[in-house]
Amino acid sequence: AYVPLDSECADFTITSPPYWDLEYYGDEKEQLGLNKTYQEFLDSISKHIKENYRILKSNSFCIWCVNDFRKDGKFYSYHSDLIPLFLDAGFIHFNTYITDLGRSIGQAFVQKIMETKILPKRHEYILVFKKDQSNNDL
Repeated sequence: AYVPLDSECADFTITSPPYWDLEYYGDEKEQLGLNKTYQEFLDSISKHIKENYRILKSNSFCIWCVNDFRKDGKFYSYHSDLIPLFLDAGFIHFNTYITDLGRSIGQAFVQKIMETKILPKRHEYILVFKKDQSNNDL
């Protein structure tokens, strides 16, 4: 059962959030992957970002490890679509790091790269946000 956390009870949060419906997260009606459109997905994840803000103590940090993705041939700049949601919730965008994940199996398929003009992913974005009370005028 869901037990709500007290406001300002956490010192730090870190997560790798869902990627819309690209992975199976379960059949529960609350699953974010069940949203029909990308915008509905972002609207739903925004509620979680606001909840994250509520539970963090002042001057605490929140980290989300994410990557951009393609679905049905369309590119989604997930990392940059999340940033305004954090700002709207009251967070300060403290930093963005890019982590090199090493070699990708896709590098072995040069013909496919030449055909699609899409390089394999070798990185992940680490989005760092800070809850700053001076920015808490919501």
